[in-house]
Amino acid sequence: MKQSLRSLSLTTLAAVLLAGSLSACAPLLVGGAVGGALMASDRRTSGAQIDDEAIELRAAARLREALGDNVHLNITSYNRRCC
Repeated sequence: MKQSLRSLSLTTLAAVLLAGSLSACAPLLVGGAVGGALMASDRRTSGAQIDDEAIELRAAARLREALGDNVHLNITSYNRRCC
């Protein structure tokens, strides 16, 4: 009986530790699925979407460098054009 209780305790502990270590995977899987669905539903190629994101990040960094944090701007790039 002691052996059975110990085995059950170890199994329960292993399951709890495993569940705790996998809990961070769920947001990654959901985020990847949502990101993939958004990319698939866009008419642009994935390369154009990545280029647009890079343009937006570079433009925002340059404006932040020039104007500081006192200004709030939204940068949008579509089909490799910043507007």
